[in-house]
Amino acid sequence: MSPEPKFADIYFGDLSAETEVRRNPRLLDEGFFDHGGVLAKIMSDPAFLILGYKGSGKSAIAHHLALRAQRSSELFVTLVQLSDFPYDVLPAVVPGNEALAARTNVAWSLLLNLKLFESLTHDESAHHYNPDVPRLESELKKLRLLGTSDLGQLVLASRETNLALTLPKVFNFSRKQTQNQPVLVLSHVRDALRKIVIDAETECVHLLIVDGLDATFQMFEDHFTVLASLIHEANKENERLDRANSVRKIVLLCRTDMFERLPSPNTNKLRDFAIDLDWYQGERISDSPLIALATHRARLAGYEGSNVVNDYLPSAITVPGRQVRMASYLLERTRRTPRDFLQLLRYVQVKASGAADVPEGEVVRGAREYSTGYFVPELKDELAGYLEPEEVGDLVRLIGGLRLGEFTYQQLQGHAIESSHFTDAQLREALRVLFECSALGNVDRLERDGHPDRVQSWRYRNRNAGIDFDKPFVVHRGAWHALNLLAHSVS
Repeated sequence: MSPEPKFADIYFGDLSAETEVRRNPRLLDEGFFDHGGVLAKIMSDPAFLILGYKGSGKSAIAHHLALRAQRSSELFVTLVQLSDFPYDVLPAVVPGNEALAARTNVAWSLLLNLKLFESLTHDESAHHYNPDVPRLESELKKLRLLGTSDLGQLVLASRETNLALTLPKVFNFSRKQTQNQPVLVLSHVRDALRKIVIDAETECVHLLIVDGLDATFQMFEDHFTVLASLIHEANKENERLDRANSVRKIVLLCRTDMFERLPSPNTNKLRDFAIDLDWYQGERISDSPLIALATHRARLAGYEGSNVVNDYLPSAITVPGRQVRMASYLLERTRRTPRDFLQLLRYVQVKASGAADVPEGEVVRGAREYSTGYFVPELKDELAGYLEPEEVGDLVRLIGGLRLGEFTYQQLQGHAIESSHFTDAQLREALRVLFECSALGNVDRLERDGHPDRVQSWRYRNRNAGIDFDKPFVVHRGAWHALNLLAHSVS
């Protein structure tokens, strides 16, 4: 039996799946932890929408499937990014004076079918009943409509080429068909592509995975309408593919908080086709899937035990006035996401240095540096999608200035009047954002069996939890050291 690795020698991961796939793809291949059987749901269920908060592992799923496809002759994965996507340009793909929504819908469905068609061109086992497929592939490549993994570049190429004039010729449409309005002409083109995609016979699975929707938070909310159109068009295409018993699917990765803000009356119906990445398993600390994830990744370094936290770290840790189980101490400093938890372990590793067993004091020091070096900067990154950069800094300083781990809205409001330019409306919106990303929770004061009790309400625990300005707020433990907060509660 090989010796167990030192804790510092275990590579738990990087800040993003994109970095991991470049630096150590084994983490996303052999080290991928299939929490909740999400892979089977993607492959076999009608679910196509993967929802999760930032850091919950959405991109890890996409990159794992892409890596799996590289060593499988029966799986084709096309992974496209919406980062830097030209949302304003998209409707111009379908020129004309028709309603913006109609042109946007056709543009998305055309682009999605182009990518599915392209995936099938790489499948040598696919049989096409349409004899024109090789010619269509050649012509579409000449127009630069095939061959790019960047949807933004595809949109720009589409705009430079008047698709309403060029594509009917490629598809040998009749003169009558080409004289219609552009939105109708390109709808016919889309339908022709769709038929090829649906009719193709193959035993291989083809997945078109769209990632990078998170980047929309850095833009204007006007783009949320375009994003809602993408989700609805993907749903329609998947319904058609499913009815035809096709092994092709469009998979979208979207932040939960973004999805819930989309301007659409049908988002609740779409949840029937969503997979929620929920890593919070109540207070059952011993079987936390986050510890299972860390343990699974540790095995890549040669670890053979069953619980990496129990085997390397002290069983408990002393906090003011009490002792806390180590797993509880670590987890309460995260928002129950893989990114938070794995980064916390990495900060502890730095302090552990070459020690085989990590002393309690090094765990505490690692947790403090995690608070300053990762947790609060991560919150600021999330706030950047909602607030202006200077407002993010002002808000963090405002809360830190109270020095309280718990506070009332009235306390914060009074401090804001003295030390910042936030109006009441701006302050309430800022707190709503902090509640949304689980930087803040609410505290309920209850009485159970004649004894006072406190229950905390967090979004990461319950996605239906709503902010209540009449109840005390509690700052997430992960931020306490960075903000230099005291454990005093409000009276």
